[in-house]
Amino acid sequence: MPKPFMFYTDPGHAWLKVSSQDLLDVELSPANFSSFSYRKDGNFYLEEDLDAARFIWAWEDKNDSKIPLKRSRRNTPSPIRDYERISEEYCRGWNAGIALAKTFENNS
Repeated sequence: MPKPFMFYTDPGHAWLKVSSQDLLDVELSPANFSSFSYRKDGNFYLEEDLDAARFIWAWEDKNDSKIPLKRSRRNTPSPIRDYERISEEYCRGWNAGIALAKTFENNS
């Protein structure tokens, strides 16, 4: 069984934690998500209203099964709210890095 994805909730919102590799595995990038989602240390925290659903649909479609989730609830505001948001500038850098990696891969 695949590792469960963490779904963090606080009194006002929730986020699905996914890694950079998780995004690549389902052929998504940070540009597919809104600025209401966050990033930190190579992980993305996708807001529950749209971004998390977009990832879940892609993951379930690719894996032909329900995504395994583990929930973490807190009664105070989550520190996730203080992480960097996914920005257009960050997405441009991400896409440039992926393109460069593919260039090296194709030239190997």
